[in-house]
Amino acid sequence: MKNNITSVILDLRRNPGGYGDRFDEMLSIFIDKPSIKYLKGQRLRVSPETIGDYDFLNQDMIGQVVDIPKECVISEVELNPKHFITSMKYYVLQSKDTGSVAASFCNIMHYNNAATLVGEPLLHSALKYGEIIPGSQLGSSTIFFDAVSTTEYNEYTKAIDGVLYPDIHIPYVASEYMTGKDAVLEKLLTIIKNK
Repeated sequence: MKNNITSVILDLRRNPGGYGDRFDEMLSIFIDKPSIKYLKGQRLRVSPETIGDYDFLNQDMIGQVVDIPKECVISEVELNPKHFITSMKYYVLQSKDTGSVAASFCNIMHYNNAATLVGEPLLHSALKYGEIIPGSQLGSSTIFFDAVSTTEYNEYTKAIDGVLYPDIHIPYVASEYMTGKDAVLEKLLTIIKNK
């Protein structure tokens, strides 16, 4: 490897996620497989906002939580082996504030043994929800925010009771952060150096 780099740390702490439109390309860098399992299933809370998203929905279903037909669920993701970078050890820093597609990235890397997860456990059910509905108004104010998720994902995972635990648990300690240093990162760097 150039410059003798053998370990890479990806910091997804406090990462709320984003769009997964090129997720397969990114995962191809880290996972040496032609494809990976992604979803076991998917459920949707039917609302006026989601009614037009799928042909099988109708007005009578509004308010119900329904299973999305298997043919509409992304159960497997194709990867591009040309993007894979060999001879690297990956560490992914996660925190209770890692969410959405960032939480899915942590989960996929862990499930496929592509990285060592470090930090805090993800929040319970962090892997379950996504596809927020933008533009909801907060009460009578002029503040707009993203509303709760309408979709529940059932990813392939090694999570225990809905919680994805790190392989190396390094909790946040307030007194360590009062010094202005990143104690979690420093502890991980020490672990890597001592290997």
